[in-house]
Amino acid sequence: MFVNPDVSEGLRRVGAQVVMSHELVHVATDAVRRPVEPWLLEGFADYVALRDTRLPDRVTLGRAIEAARRDGIPEALPTAADFDTRASDLQARYEEAWLACRIIAERLGEQKVLDVYLAASRGVAVDRALRRVGPTVRVLTAEWRDRLRGPDR
Repeated sequence: MFVNPDVSEGLRRVGAQVVMSHELVHVATDAVRRPVEPWLLEGFADYVALRDTRLPDRVTLGRAIEAARRDGIPEALPTAADFDTRASDLQARYEEAWLACRIIAERLGEQKVLDVYLAASRGVAVDRALRRVGPTVRVLTAEWRDRLRGPDR
């Protein structure tokens, strides 16, 4: 596992712990060899990493909501191109992915987030994995878009 010191150097203790936990989730789930859609791959890692923190939404979703207000609400969950390290608003894309996993957990419970992730890691299409536990990707995306509008809209 490699953590870029240029990225982690300015982090406070909680931020550094979240980054390390996120990367360890990828190691523990053998993420590099799994066919998981990027939003679920990164969102799940952040969901686990942020699970026991007490950070407010203005911190955990601040960049995503700011980007949505500035550029409009995204039509779809983040793609591989959105996670390119040269992509603009990269941190917002991670927050968006985390939000999608958080919505699943809030609606269905943590076990269902894990169930969806594990099914997807075995090659089950994400929409099919979601339908097994509840919402379709379309329903999830609609709620996700609504949440990105933020409390002021």
